[in-house]
Amino acid sequence: MEKIELTVLERTSLGSGASGRYRRQGKIPAILYGHGDPKSLLVDELSIGKILKKHGGKNAILSLKVGSEEETAIIRDIQRASISRKMLHIDFQRISLTERITANIPIEIIGASEAVKEGGILITMMHLIEVECLPMEIPDSIKADISVLKAIGDSIHASQLLLSEGVILKTSPTAAVVTVQPPEEEEVVAPAETPIEGTESQEPEVIAKGKEKEEGAEGTEEPQKKDATSKDKVAPKEKGKEKGKEKGKEKGK
Repeated sequence: MEKIELTVLERTSLGSGASGRYRRQGKIPAILYGHGDPKSLLVDELSIGKILKKHGGKNAILSLKVGSEEETAIIRDIQRASISRKMLHIDFQRISLTERITANIPIEIIGASEAVKEGGILITMMHLIEVECLPMEIPDSIKADISVLKAIGDSIHASQLLLSEGVILKTSPTAAVVTVQPPEEEEVVAPAETPIEGTESQEPEVIAKGKEKEEGAEGTEEPQKKDATSKDKVAPKEKGKEKGKEKGKEKGK
């Protein structure tokens, strides 16, 4: 990997207000730290954008030109706006070309899988893998050949990835990178039961007949209740007449 030159400016005005003005001018606030005192910088938005697209992204080895000084660094973090994804701030880390560093390398899927051809679904479990190496030995990508996936359920783990000489795997060796899962079974929806002809018209008739019977039963019971009440009312009068007759007989005697 080659070093890429990038001219930056030292930032004199700090604070959120100044940062906003710099961004409107096409300058991204940044900081350089590690192996010395930190420096506040300004980076041209277009220049850093080209480096991210063409030269290994965040793993590019940069030669930062700060006035008359030169600093070797890599990009450690980029803060972006949540919606527009525009760069808001960049963190640079000083490095030594003779010291090993860690880096996250993108995984590149190559080859064709027989399991996928048979209907399996290829699931990517990891997109980046962490390695340790010298700065100039950082690979642009690490390839995962899925032609070894012969059957559904097969997987490629981090330990199976081919790394170049001098590059050490830092990600867990047992971590799954890609796997083939069985196709999803479609749910079979049972057809709705069609009602038998005539059943819908018969049910209301049965209910109506039941109501008629109930109404008829109620009609027959009501007169009986009235008779019972009338007898109860008449009974006291008849008793009174009988008592009157008995008294009359006694007077006649």
